Amino acid sequence: MTVPFWAFCLVGVAEAAALLDLFALDPADALRIAVPGPHPPPYLRTLLAIEWCRIAWGRGPWDRWAAEWRSLYPLTRAPPATRRLLLEARRYLPEVARTLFGARLTGLGGRALPDLFDLAAVAPDRLARITARADTGRLDLRGLSACAQLAVFAALRQRGRLSEPALDRLMTAWLIRLGARRHDAT
Repeated sequence: MTVPFWAFCLVGVAEAAALLDLFALDPADALRIAVPGPHPPPYLRTLLAIEWCRIAWGRGPWDRWAAEWRSLYPLTRAPPATRRLLLEARRYLPEVARTLFGARLTGLGGRALPDLFDLAAVAPDRLARITARADTGRLDLRGLSACAQLAVFAALRQRGRLSEPALDRLMTAWLIRLGARRHDAT
């Protein structure tokens, strides 16, 4: 679970929102437990990412996302043995999330994994301020890491004020500039 958590620490809410899109599957696939697969089923992975949002930023749109997710994928659609396992695992999601946020790791000098990242850079209120300024026609990404910039684009998409083609054009121009900067740095 550390790789998805790492992604969350890099882009914040954008990771949870992406999982909602990525794992919008047929219920049989979303609720399937792949043994001996390395990942929890999409149903749980998405709810865990939403739990990370709650721990990092309290109440927010992710609370609605969780309710919608549970209504899209009612556990009554899973076979009885799978349903029991998913229910039991879902009970532990808050504890798993708190552990990932709070466990002090000796390999990190006693720091927790989130201490390696700048979660404030991808905090929803900061992203909202940046995307609100985009309404004036100016998107200022200066001073943000590439991952925080990506989180801004995800926030713009969530706001729904840009059409998908307009957002695609904006992101294409961003990617070209990002690639040029990386190329110039070598």
